[in-house]
Amino acid sequence: MATKPKDAEMDPGEKCIFLLKKCTKVLDTYEPRKTTVDAYIQDCECLKDKKVGEQALKFIHQVFYGCCRYQKFLKMFVTSFMYKCPATALRAEQTLYIVIAYLLFFRLEELTVPQFREFLACGYGTPPALLALMQYALNVEELEKWVKVEWCKVYDVDYIEKDVIGKLQSFRDQLKSVVDEVEYKATGTIKAVDGTCLGT
Repeated sequence: MATKPKDAEMDPGEKCIFLLKKCTKVLDTYEPRKTTVDAYIQDCECLKDKKVGEQALKFIHQVFYGCCRYQKFLKMFVTSFMYKCPATALRAEQTLYIVIAYLLFFRLEELTVPQFREFLACGYGTPPALLALMQYALNVEELEKWVKVEWCKVYDVDYIEKDVIGKLQSFRDQLKSVVDEVEYKATGTIKAVDGTCLGT
């Protein structure tokens, strides 16, 4: 009789924390000068944990490969975010921001907004920093001011405008409640569009 992997017994919040921790650990311990992406993912010690089931392993692999593939894009985004929000962005959470940014910019359609919400709401990461990250990612003017020019030095302008910024903007309404939830966790209030507080 096959035994269920340990990650199958976790509640959704625990599972999200587990996956985010594994993804950040894999990225933090990868040394591209010493090994290839494929060789590293086969030998990575933290993935030999018995708690990592088949689905979790697949997800971690996809996030790792995606973060490596879009490394320049993600690094530019996170660096600009940390420079823009030095009071809330924590250097210790930098790899988490890369993972969240990857899921937000490149996997949201496949992941779905409710599942993405679980990652933001699971309690891994500092709420004020995650709120600032989400607000920054969803603000076209801020992206244009802080990072778009850098992105366009590496990627096609059309791709950045339509497939990255435009695509994320198409989820803006669906993501509003997610951002409100993170804002409530971070501040205890939710601000209306005009800046007035809606709840305490």
